[in-house]
Amino acid sequence: MNLLNASIAFAVILTYAACVQQKEMAGLNQLGPSIQTPFKSVNAEKSSFRFNPEVEQTFKIPTGTTIHIPAQAFVDHTGSVIKTEVTLNYEEYHNAAQVILSGIRMSTFDGNQIQHFESAGMFQIGAESSGNRLDLAAGKSIEVEMASSKDDNDFKNWFLNQETGNWEELGQSIAEINIEKKNIEESLLAFQNSTIDKPEEKSRFLVDFSRLKVQNYTNDALSEVIWVYDPANKSKEFDPEQNLWIFNEKWTQTILKAENDGKHYKATLIGKNKMFETRLKPANDDNKAIKKALIEHQKYIEERNKQIADEIARFEKAQKFQRSFSIAKMGVYNCDRYSRMTNVVAQNVKITVEGNDIARDFMIYQICNNDAVIQIYPNQQIVNYSKFEKVKFVLVDNNEQIAAISSTAFDMLKTNNTATVNLDFKYIPNAAPLTEQGFADVIQNL
Repeated sequence: MNLLNASIAFAVILTYAACVQQKEMAGLNQLGPSIQTPFKSVNAEKSSFRFNPEVEQTFKIPTGTTIHIPAQAFVDHTGSVIKTEVTLNYEEYHNAAQVILSGIRMSTFDGNQIQHFESAGMFQIGAESSGNRLDLAAGKSIEVEMASSKDDNDFKNWFLNQETGNWEELGQSIAEINIEKKNIEESLLAFQNSTIDKPEEKSRFLVDFSRLKVQNYTNDALSEVIWVYDPANKSKEFDPEQNLWIFNEKWTQTILKAENDGKHYKATLIGKNKMFETRLKPANDDNKAIKKALIEHQKYIEERNKQIADEIARFEKAQKFQRSFSIAKMGVYNCDRYSRMTNVVAQNVKITVEGNDIARDFMIYQICNNDAVIQIYPNQQIVNYSKFEKVKFVLVDNNEQIAAISSTAFDMLKTNNTATVNLDFKYIPNAAPLTEQGFADVIQNL
């Protein structure tokens, strides 16, 4: 090839590259900003950790995510290794409400086509020291085992390049069982299966009748009170301490009858072939130590019940799977696949709010296809959706007021068989300050 031909070929390559770049830039401009939050007053829940960066660290997020940071991993803008206290900020997004609150664009320009993402989990990670943003040192990486609710293995990991505005593919993502959720489940089962003994006074035998095996058992006076054996005639009343077999026997009925002195009771256990009678009185009637022990015991029960409730909340929040990221840059990462719509319908639409045209800076989201979030625009004339799935829409105006179109309302619009469907958003009354959970509830109820 002579010099002239080589120059022409090189010029063609440059022209082609420039065309591709122009198309990509045009596509990205069409998609809008890579991050644009609809609310200033509401943010997705964030986890923050302060630590010594000279020591290797591991942090756990309530969803079941694990973050492992090597020692001396951070540098400042000059490249100097940070030795002062570091704050790690981490946000995770799993549902439509969290994705919308994050403001992160869930679409990318691939070749000549806009692709919308269906996410199996997304996170944003950053670090700072003394108010200055930090970067990861060369050769250092943070390992993130991100929680995920989906086990499909056709997802890929992505990084949001905020300089170009586009998502960069990092490779295939494989779902693994989240060991953290399994550990929480085992801890919860241990709590629920553990027995709690009522307080005892060593100098006297106390009878805990809650241990009785009673057919069709319901809470009764025998099980609600700690009793002490107090016979009137030892030759007639049986001592439960000497008859521990009663706690292994299956009883069909328990009877408690008060005596005339108002303190003692005759307790009768009735079984299929056996009967046991004894004379008792409440142990805390005349014993201050027992009364105090019972109060402390009740506090313990309440604390234990709270621990169980907390473990249940942790279990429900933790995702079932994890996906691995090895990151060398701080920023936004996602586990995504292109939204797989089937039987796609392209519908002409007109967008209004309460019958009125809307401002260009209103933010509108289409929620469909397993909680996938697609941003649409006030001047958009066509929306695409799968014919057989539920679709709902959320709008946030420039006063941070929420308007919506429920999936039921959109189903009715689809059946009108008109060439153009009017997406007329209706405002949702918001009496209380909005929270992440409140926004999630709004979307859930549409």
